[in-house]
Amino acid sequence: DAINFSVTATNPGANALLYQWQESFDAINFFDLADAGVYSGTNTASLTLSDGAGLDGRSYRVIVQTSACNALTSDIVNLTVEGPISLTAQPVAVATCAGSPATFSVSGQNNGQGVLSYQWFESTDGVNFTALADGGVISGATSPDLMISDVIGLNGRQYRASISTSTCAAITSNAVTLTANPQPDISSLDFSITSPICRNTATVLMVTGLAANTDYSITYLNAGVTETQVVTTDGAGEAQLNTQALTADATYNITGVAFNDGATACAADPAPALAPKTVDVGCQPLS
Repeated sequence: DAINFSVTATNPGANALLYQWQESFDAINFFDLADAGVYSGTNTASLTLSDGAGLDGRSYRVIVQTSACNALTSDIVNLTVEGPISLTAQPVAVATCAGSPATFSVSGQNNGQGVLSYQWFESTDGVNFTALADGGVISGATSPDLMISDVIGLNGRQYRASISTSTCAAITSNAVTLTANPQPDISSLDFSITSPICRNTATVLMVTGLAANTDYSITYLNAGVTETQVVTTDGAGEAQLNTQALTADATYNITGVAFNDGATACAADPAPALAPKTVDVGCQPLS
C-alpha cells in the first residue's frame, strides 16, 4: 500500500519554501531522497512511498528552508510496515467417520510487523460463510488449526480461513469440504447359532439386523477366539460367519461391526454390546 508523510510550513515572506525529505536506517544518519523507485514528492510538502515493502523500521524527516532563510528540520517519524502477508499452506478436505474429530489447518506468513490474526468460517451451501467462534464442538476458531471434536451432523459443510493484521487486509484461503461418513446402524444387530449340535460338527452362526446387500467387516468371538471376517449381507441384512467343527461346548458373540468400503471403514461406536451365546455339543453323529 502507498504511504504518505506530510508537513505543514508557512513563510510570511516573499521567497518560496523549499523542501527536502530525508531517510535513515538508524534514526541518526539521514540522507537526502530523490524522486525514483517508490519515492515521489521528495521536494514537496508531502512524501509518497508507493510501496512500503522492505522499508520497515526506516525513519523520515524533512528540511524546510527558503533561498534566504536558515533550514528548519522537522521531527523524526518512524515507519512501521505490516506485511506483506501471504498464505503458505491451504487447508485440506477431511473425510472421517461420524462421531470422530476433524482438524483443518492453514499457514500464514507476515513479512513485516504486526501480528497475524486467523478466523475460520463455515458454510452449509458453499456460498454463504459464517465466522466461527469457540464453543460446542468447535475450538481453535481464531487459530491456524480449527478443531471439531465430533463431526456428526456436519457432513458436506465447507470451511475456509482468513488471515490479516491490524493494517493488512484479509486474505482468504480455499474452501474445503468435510465428509462425515456414517457409522453402521447396529440398533437391530443380533446373531443366531444352532444349538445343540453333535460333536465334530459346526454350528451355523448368522449375523442379523444389518443393512441389506452391504459389505461389512465383522469381528466376532468364534469358539472363544476373536476373529474378523469380511461379509456381504443378503437382501434381509443377514450373513453367515465362518465356524469350525466342535468337540466341546463353545461361546460365540459379535464384538465389532465396520463398513468394508475401502475408504474410511467406519465402525460402530460404541461397539456392539450383545450377550454371548453358548453352543451345546452333545450327540455323536451317526456313521
